[in-house]
Amino acid sequence: VEWGDGARRLSTDDLVMQGYDTPNPSDLSWVVGFAAVCMTFMAWGIGANDVANSFATAFGAKCLTARQACCIAGVCELVGCILLGGHVSDTIRKGMMSVDLYHGEAGRVLVMAGMTSVLLAAASWLLVASKYGLPVSTTHSAVGGVIAFAVASKGYNSVNWSKVLFIVSSWFVSPIMSGVVAFITYTITKRCVLMHEDSLSRAKVALPVMVFIMALTVSLFTIYKGAKGIGLDKIPPLVAILSAFGISALLGAISYPLMLRHARSLEAQAEEETGPANEAGE
Repeated sequence: VEWGDGARRLSTDDLVMQGYDTPNPSDLSWVVGFAAVCMTFMAWGIGANDVANSFATAFGAKCLTARQACCIAGVCELVGCILLGGHVSDTIRKGMMSVDLYHGEAGRVLVMAGMTSVLLAAASWLLVASKYGLPVSTTHSAVGGVIAFAVASKGYNSVNWSKVLFIVSSWFVSPIMSGVVAFITYTITKRCVLMHEDSLSRAKVALPVMVFIMALTVSLFTIYKGAKGIGLDKIPPLVAILSAFGISALLGAISYPLMLRHARSLEAQAEEETGPANEAGE
């Protein structure tokens, strides 16, 4: 690969041709252990930063305690990783760079070292960001690390720039779409539920509907684009849609009695608070 002023970067193939011995991948089992440590470090950073981003509103509104948020986040992270993580892993692993360039044992060793470096770099950045309270994205860190590894090892042409452009564009489209949906949802909820005279009665109806819509979105996406290992990707679209509607209806029905129980406790609490005040006024 030629650089400016005729400078040339040595690749793994160059090193082999010049007599350098390439380590046998089977002799580098310690790299797997070190990568596992880096993965644990990365998971800790995800919990400290990404999970905190997701649950900050619920925790700040006192809807969840810190322990409840951690338990829910742990379950959701695990389930999401198992059911939907494969597609993202494929993109990180071979979607953004030309893996065909990393051939032979030298290529395998280079990929092992490069991907481990990406894990360590991304986890380190998450540690620094969490230290200073910066809400950053693990995805940005990992994508940037993979691009840097591909460019440093095989040059700019080894990067699938069209795929990278699509990923980067999603970073701008996603917050805009989220903002629009959040604005519409909050406006409807505020005008139709919160500002109504009998807001509690309307909330009893609105909550199951919101649960149904949320569960429908998550379940439909999970079933239709689910893990290949358990055969979810082979489910026909019609079956996926019907299954998603069934799951969503069930969760919406379960949320209704829970909402009623919570509403009764709120009403009882309100009566306890207003009772002494009324007696004092009399």
